Amino acid sequence: MLLSQYSQIFEFLPVETLIKAKQSEYYKVLDESDKLGDSTVFLEFMLQVINESLEELLDEQTGKLTVEDRIEIYRTGIGNEPFSRKDYMKHFRDISSATASRYLKWAVGRGILEKTGDKRTTRYRFVK
Repeated sequence: MLLSQYSQIFEFLPVETLIKAKQSEYYKVLDESDKLGDSTVFLEFMLQVINESLEELLDEQTGKLTVEDRIEIYRTGIGNEPFSRKDYMKHFRDISSATASRYLKWAVGRGILEKTGDKRTTRYRFVK
């Protein structure tokens, strides 16, 4: 629910389905967090489940995702870390380098990404 306030993409993730598939691990992590008095293990588990859910959604929607969808999905995965076009293409293996360049240029033009460097040294970073 909190993540859906950040981005609408989280409204459509089948997180519950993935948790059910990993129910024993889910309870183990909850128990471990309780015993340690620290939620780090649980948060790491949930972030992994959410990441898997995003990947599953992406697999289901391949070819149907808009440039906005792809940029938002990538933002969720990368956060504020700098990345290259090559990094972006590793995440979206179904698009060409020309398409990746167009999408990144689109995001820069709308102030979603900032671009530094040129040619091989070009790096992108999401604007907060």
